[in-house]
Amino acid sequence: MLRRAPAARRGHGRHRPADRHACGDGPAGRDGHERIAFVAGPRRDYDADLRLEAWQEALVERDLPAPPVYLGSWEAEDGYRAGCALAESILAAPQQAPTAVFVANDHMAIGLLRACTEAGVRIPQDLSVVGFDDIPGAAHLLPPLTTVHQPFDQLGRAAVEALIAAIEGSDGGSVRLLPPRLVERASHGPARTHR
Repeated sequence: MLRRAPAARRGHGRHRPADRHACGDGPAGRDGHERIAFVAGPRRDYDADLRLEAWQEALVERDLPAPPVYLGSWEAEDGYRAGCALAESILAAPQQAPTAVFVANDHMAIGLLRACTEAGVRIPQDLSVVGFDDIPGAAHLLPPLTTVHQPFDQLGRAAVEALIAAIEGSDGGSVRLLPPRLVERASHGPARTHR
């Protein structure tokens, strides 16, 4: 279902740098996009909530309106449904429709890319798409998916080290932040001015 996001709170500050790259400081912001939709993960999911909040904060900081949010469940089928709705809005009213979409994970981005392609919406000419996770295969999609890479191998290693430290009774150290990075590929481009 498509819903409006609740109003973002200015200055809340819990966003992660990678989310900001995808939403406001990266390709979407740099390429002149002013209507940036969001395909979110499930409500009450820690990562999904942080990504939604980061998107909202990036829009508030750039003084941009919040287009509808599609709530998903991390699956490609949810991305496909969101892609159908976005394609319909682009084809019906391109001047009011989003020019970019941040998708909370790459699986949903895959479904969104398929739906848009089937509907005749060109990626990135009509709609720029940025995913999250940089799953294997993201570089091999048509077009290759711009996405936020998470260092899963490092995350796993840090989790195991913390678990071993806890088992051995040592402190385990402080929380380590492992910075994700934006991997720019061909699914994003300048905001469309007309169709």
